[in-house]
Amino acid sequence: MNLASWLRSLGLEQYEAAFRENAIDNAVLPNLTAEDLKDLGVGLVGHRRKLLDAIAALRTDASAEATSADDLPAIDKPPSDVAERRQVTVMFSDLVGSTALSVAMDPEDLRDALRSTGTTMWSPLYLSGLAKIYGELGRIDDARGCIREAITGMETSKEIVFAAEVHRVAGEIALRAPQPNRIQAHAYFRRALTIAREQRAKSWELRAATSLARLLRDEGKRCEARDLLAPVYDWFTQGFDTLDLKEARSLLDALAS
Repeated sequence: MNLASWLRSLGLEQYEAAFRENAIDNAVLPNLTAEDLKDLGVGLVGHRRKLLDAIAALRTDASAEATSADDLPAIDKPPSDVAERRQVTVMFSDLVGSTALSVAMDPEDLRDALRSTGTTMWSPLYLSGLAKIYGELGRIDDARGCIREAITGMETSKEIVFAAEVHRVAGEIALRAPQPNRIQAHAYFRRALTIAREQRAKSWELRAATSLARLLRDEGKRCEARDLLAPVYDWFTQGFDTLDLKEARSLLDALAS
């Protein structure tokens, strides 16, 4: 697992240098305690709580990944469905990175496996990723189903670490529908921004701001789009080679021209 990407997924990329300087790697990370996080300079209680919850989820995922594919329930697939499911698998692997589970089974089967284990922490992120892929493939009803499941799961479990990203993806799906719903997209993007700001999750805020700025640009509101996105982008001092920051920079350049 890429530690920097993991921290960014939590909106806590500001601690990357401290983790690296203290030799925190994939072997050490699952064993970190609240006291360890304090020593690393994680001063805010909310940030420590978010990290501890994510670390606990890593332990659960590690146990799940130890289960071999032979131990997982077989799921019959019609031959005509194999090619399309393989396409979803490849796109999903590109999105979330290669893990033991993503290699052992395709993402649709992984979703079923997550349901059976009762895991709730990471399910919204997997579901939003799967929804995004379904949207790109034109399977809008399936995409909407994933979003509904993710939102319902978060409302039930009260685990909202990935709520901003789920709402952002919901907005993107609203725009990909045969009859794009811009009003709904606006609502989802602004909700994503609000959640990200409340959580001080700058990575999620950047994504939400980029999505909303792109929509505002398409509506001819270029100044509003630039004024929204520029301050979020300017907050970052590193990571400019990452896809999210590259996309934001490209959009800002286009808005300035």
